[in-house]
Amino acid sequence: MTMNGPDFTALHHRLARQIIAHARREGMAMGAHLSAAPLAERFGVSRTPVQGALHLLAEQGVVQKRAKRGFFLASHDHVLSEIGDTDLQSIEDQVYWRMANDRIDDTLPNPVTETDLMRRYDQPRTMIFRVLQRMMREGLVAPREGKGWLMTAIIRTPKESQSSYRFRMRIEPAAFEEPDYAADPGTLANLRREQEHMIDAADRPNQAIGNFERNARFHETIVAWSGNRFLLGAIEQHNRLRRLAQYRGFVRPKRIVQSATEHLSVLDAIAAGDLGLARSRLEHHLSNAPGATSILPLPDAPPKT
Repeated sequence: MTMNGPDFTALHHRLARQIIAHARREGMAMGAHLSAAPLAERFGVSRTPVQGALHLLAEQGVVQKRAKRGFFLASHDHVLSEIGDTDLQSIEDQVYWRMANDRIDDTLPNPVTETDLMRRYDQPRTMIFRVLQRMMREGLVAPREGKGWLMTAIIRTPKESQSSYRFRMRIEPAAFEEPDYAADPGTLANLRREQEHMIDAADRPNQAIGNFERNARFHETIVAWSGNRFLLGAIEQHNRLRRLAQYRGFVRPKRIVQSATEHLSVLDAIAAGDLGLARSRLEHHLSNAPGATSILPLPDAPPKT
């Protein structure tokens, strides 16, 4: 199987990013074997697109292809940790994020037509349509009756940000009250490695999108362990709204370290089986985030006198 840059699809790029995230979570060492079959099973796809993603990673120097032996991780401590969000973006990804940033900056007309977008981004209709379909799945645009597309509401103002955090403070901590709450030890260890990576890489460039996704994955997993699909669905949908409004904020090293450290404290409480403390720590974390409206004292801290 041979490929060159233009032949890689958006799926190949997405799977390549997932493979990197998987390798980071699992703490894979330099030279670890990357087999297409278990990766395909993990990501719910066939082996063919995984093979394409591995070839893409080989072009980036993240993995090495050895004749008749397969693919092996080139480096865990250097290449793997330093590759950024923009290094593995497809053309579709690039158009998506250009359009997303223009949406955040309020420079897109609303409603907008596919023809307008084709001219603005110098892309064929097929590409623009794929990006719009992707945004529609995420609840960011909606087809307009008759012609064109409407940009749906995103979190823009301080008041909307405060409402967002109030919503999250009602939903996320409630997950710990579910009678069947149970954390998966392997997933918990993976989350811990991701948060530790955020701390270690806090001052590296091109990490904003990846940091947001690691942050969202933490919060969604915490809720998923409740076993309540309605709570999880609410948080997943809300994170799709947060993605455009808040990912730019995941570049400030001090804030990244603080957030990841607080996440680790929640995981510590869950691992210890103290869900009450985990809930208190999560409430403290959400309350003290930028855009929240109230400040809660750090749980188990000594009272002020």
